[in-house]
Amino acid sequence: MAGFHINNIESIRIRRKNNIGKGILIGAMAGMAAGGLIGLISGDDPPCPQGSFVCFRFTAGEKALIAGIPLAACGVGVGAAIGSIKVRIPINGNIDNYNKSKSRLKEYSLKKKRN
Repeated sequence: MAGFHINNIESIRIRRKNNIGKGILIGAMAGMAAGGLIGLISGDDPPCPQGSFVCFRFTAGEKALIAGIPLAACGVGVGAAIGSIKVRIPINGNIDNYNKSKSRLKEYSLKKKRN
């Protein structure tokens, strides 16, 4: 089996497992929470004036949903972008750079489950 020769490695780029999914989840929750707070803080709309033909009136809870859903969608995009960022570890074909980065590389390595 052929291995990799350190002289041929310029850099190693790594992303943790499930990082994008976690970013999406956290972004969606943060967006929904921010929108919910905005809606709740703005409070209920005042009653419609007497004799008005068209009047839109929302409760604080309705405003929380109206603001929370689009901000959650934005949070999904931001979370996915942040979660997709890869860590770059420069090796530059140097065994010393590789040895200095071993402990950092072990953080990202696959680990066998023990029974």
